[in-house]
Amino acid sequence: MTRAWLGIALAVCAAKLHAGALLDEPALGSSLQALAAGRFDCADTEPGVRTCARKDLAGLVLEGRPVRGQLLVYRDGRLECATALIDESGFDQMRKALVARFGAGEASSERLRAGMSGMFDNRIVVWHAREGVIVLEQYFRRVIHSGVSVMTEAAHRALASSRETSRRGGARDL
Repeated sequence: MTRAWLGIALAVCAAKLHAGALLDEPALGSSLQALAAGRFDCADTEPGVRTCARKDLAGLVLEGRPVRGQLLVYRDGRLECATALIDESGFDQMRKALVARFGAGEASSERLRAGMSGMFDNRIVVWHAREGVIVLEQYFRRVIHSGVSVMTEAAHRALASSRETSRRGGARDL
């Protein structure tokens, strides 16, 4: 079953930013109890934070690219971030689609360090909306994945802060 994931996700900036518009999941700020039972594996990842990974990704497509993972992050029982992972080779295609829809966004890059892969630049583009933020990141957790996230402003501020504090020698570990 193919979903028009990106088109729906991007439409939220013109209306209400709604994680549920991404892959039929609850809206940002909704409770963990609203999550469809049995479709996700969830675990506590830090105090007050529960991360849920979608079990079945069959047929999920984002701008013509298969979705390799979907993560939902709940803080204090409320959804604060929904992320879809795609192959890193699809980053430029995804960026073009988002830029065509919303304009250039806020582009930046950061130096990453990844073991045997050495040091490299991670391109990041951010679009702000009234109800939240869309973030496109070239390397998301692994060098083989890019990530498209819809998150609350608070989650975006926390992400930016944690990146600043985790840099050593001008680079952050992937």
